[in-house]
Amino acid sequence: MSIALALLAASTPQAAQLPQIALHDRNIRAGDLAVIAGREDAVLAALPKGQDTVKIDVETARRLLTNRLPGSAFTLRFSSSVTLAAPAQSPRNGTCFAAHNDINSGALVMEADVRETACSDEKRAAGLAYDRNRKAPMAKRGISSGAYLGQVKPAREAVTGKGSRVTFRTAAGPVMIERSVEVLQPARAGERVFARTEDGEVISAPLIGDQETPE
Repeated sequence: MSIALALLAASTPQAAQLPQIALHDRNIRAGDLAVIAGREDAVLAALPKGQDTVKIDVETARRLLTNRLPGSAFTLRFSSSVTLAAPAQSPRNGTCFAAHNDINSGALVMEADVRETACSDEKRAAGLAYDRNRKAPMAKRGISSGAYLGQVKPAREAVTGKGSRVTFRTAAGPVMIERSVEVLQPARAGERVFARTEDGEVISAPLIGDQETPE
């Protein structure tokens, strides 16, 4: 990791003129640099302390990916140097969070899971990743109640998980037909979801509200 950071530190004043990639936080993840199935959230390095942007070229990007994820196939998202930029920092005004209860590994961080706490540069935030499919932060590993989370933005909406059973409604003239179907991927209200009917047919429809059916 120290070698990677040394390479990344070679930013220049011209970096702002390059195409820019916005990072989710100060970590540089595989998915920020490349299309790499199943390893998008792997952390390759972090922005050097005191810098909110850094220039990275194709050779350095390839080196980071192959050193951190040897053997993984990937396609870079850019063909020339780019600027990696940290998100704008909110003022330290007490809007950081700590875990209100235990959060399981892989679970989304919901509003009910957190409580406000004073921000701190001394505490290390618990390991979180951004789930691009569910568009919300999730726990990379189990998080204990009271753990400092930093300035995470918890998910507000309940998520219907893969394998959940929901009611699929279709209209046949004046008649409404209802069928119980199995959701094939996590989704939130308003998102289009794939589901399997009891006879094996795969259908696609928008998820409307909380429609989970009892087992």
